[in-house]
Amino acid sequence: MNGEPLAAGGLSQTRRMAASALRTACLTAALMALAACATTGKPKQQKASGLMAPITADFFIPANTFDTNGLRKVEAAVASSLTAEASPSAFTPEVQVYFSPNSASYFRKGGLDGSINVLLWERFLKKYEFPHRVLDSVETLEAATPGVLVLPSNVALSQRELDLIRRYRQRGGSVMASWLVGSRDERGGWRGFDAAESLFGIRIEGFTGPQEEDRYLNPAGDSPVSHALPACQRIWTERVAGWYPLRLSGARAAAQVHNWSRTLPEAKANTAMVYDDTTLQGGGSSRMVFLGWPERLWMGADPRSHEAILFDSITWLLRQPAAYLATWPHPYRSAYVPIVYMADVFNHNDLPFAKTLQAQGLQATYFLLSFELDKSAPTLKDIGALGHRFGYEGDIYEGFRDQPLETQAQRLETMRQDIEKYQVPMDIDAGFNAPMDDEDANTRTAVAQRPFAYMIASANGTDACLPFFAEQAADTRTEPLVMLPRMHRGAEEMLEDYDEQQAVVSQKVELKSMLALGGLSISRFANQSLLSAEALSELAQAPAEYKATTWLTSAPQLVQWWRERKRVGVELTGTAAAAQLSITVSDGTPITAPVSVWINLPHPEAVIELTPVGAAPALTVQTEDGLRAAALLTGLPPGQHVWQIGFRQP
Repeated sequence: MNGEPLAAGGLSQTRRMAASALRTACLTAALMALAACATTGKPKQQKASGLMAPITADFFIPANTFDTNGLRKVEAAVASSLTAEASPSAFTPEVQVYFSPNSASYFRKGGLDGSINVLLWERFLKKYEFPHRVLDSVETLEAATPGVLVLPSNVALSQRELDLIRRYRQRGGSVMASWLVGSRDERGGWRGFDAAESLFGIRIEGFTGPQEEDRYLNPAGDSPVSHALPACQRIWTERVAGWYPLRLSGARAAAQVHNWSRTLPEAKANTAMVYDDTTLQGGGSSRMVFLGWPERLWMGADPRSHEAILFDSITWLLRQPAAYLATWPHPYRSAYVPIVYMADVFNHNDLPFAKTLQAQGLQATYFLLSFELDKSAPTLKDIGALGHRFGYEGDIYEGFRDQPLETQAQRLETMRQDIEKYQVPMDIDAGFNAPMDDEDANTRTAVAQRPFAYMIASANGTDACLPFFAEQAADTRTEPLVMLPRMHRGAEEMLEDYDEQQAVVSQKVELKSMLALGGLSISRFANQSLLSAEALSELAQAPAEYKATTWLTSAPQLVQWWRERKRVGVELTGTAAAAQLSITVSDGTPITAPVSVWINLPHPEAVIELTPVGAAPALTVQTEDGLRAAALLTGLPPGQHVWQIGFRQP
């Protein structure tokens, strides 16, 4: 570690990102101005037209590289071939941007000014005050002291340049590369992906060219390189012919690419960003981040979200610590909740599935209609005895959407009064789920005005895959209404488009994708299901594969956690050599849930030391995945607490 200030003199990313919000709206206009300046007064580049000029479909990627689905046949996994022949050098806390003259030449062949790639990075690095410089020749690349090397869409690289980049990593430098790096030689001839795959330990599985709707980046929650954004927040990207994002595998995934609804009929490579920290023989390590999309697509992306990913990545590559509140109870990285909605009367046919869920350690929430509920009461008693919970669905199996607020409010009152008559053991913190998710703003207002703890709703209202708090008047309730967004259709709903086996496959693929991003997955089943017993059993067993890292919980437990987590605030300030962790706990009771704070480590397996300042209590710290440590906050009392952070080699 060193005494350099951590980007703009401190570590508070939240403050820095917020302060820049007013400036980000002008990004595209500023880039256009930069592009114009870049081509003025340079006779050799008069035909270049920024990055906006149209290109032929195969200008960057030959037409036969991928099949009709945009996929590439890869025979075997490619491992990074870093051998650490040179001893690691002292790490320089500086970002060095290198755009090869060979790449610049190839861009000009298509009427493009590739220097805009550098200008984009310079603008970002200046905005957030990262120390940086531009390397403008292969000689400056060769002389560079290892720090963070940025390779912005360096499509064409000579073997000498590839060797120098490898040497940079072998000496302990970090590298951020984007898109088709090294896929062509110095003359522009197609080399393929082997060089990039060997250098970064990744695989390029395909691209999004044939998939018109796959245009949304979804970052992984709590990732060391994307933690500023909530899990799987949609980031729209422009579809530009010839500039399509790549599909990746290998290393550690940090973002996926999806269509708007995140539907996945079958398994496919959808990772769009990876990172890793490779231990070098002889000591030290080399970090890398690989972006599957080109700088050209920055111009259409939401600048605040996109810059948050870049900021987290550069900070991590610079080996600067970062602290962020964990999304889920320690040690979990995602959450899974099963629910069952009432489409018909409950009877003995509903018990086998309830028992199957229980056998898998799952506690489902059954949402009830008040209409003729007396016919379901005996079975509901048995379901409750299995440990399952109950919530409200409505008075009748009819949607709420487009009905006046007064009508919806009356329906909710009728439902509550009728269900109370049947003495169903409803939770004190019971929630509401409208039939068929057919609800609107009036529904949410009516629900928020009543003592419901939460509402399961469609994904409208959030771009992330996490719970959120409903907007409401401050005086309407003591605890805010927690919204639990359900991102995917249930298996029964999929039967409209798929046969049963296809529906089961899609459910399992989407579950895997959602949990990999660190999101909340709500699986929805109908009572008196149309699915076979075999299909229901397979779906009930699917979450068990992820139970080591996924919190298998119920909706009421999830709501209690989300409220407890909301009480905690985290900030990291100071310099890399003298960082301070500040944690604030609101309200009048100590933290009772397993809330934790992630802290990025500067080196693999580094030992973190938290020294209390003043009356701050000692915290238990556990190293996780070699890259982060978790500071456990259970028992932390209300107030503001401060610790000095130090790191040492094991």
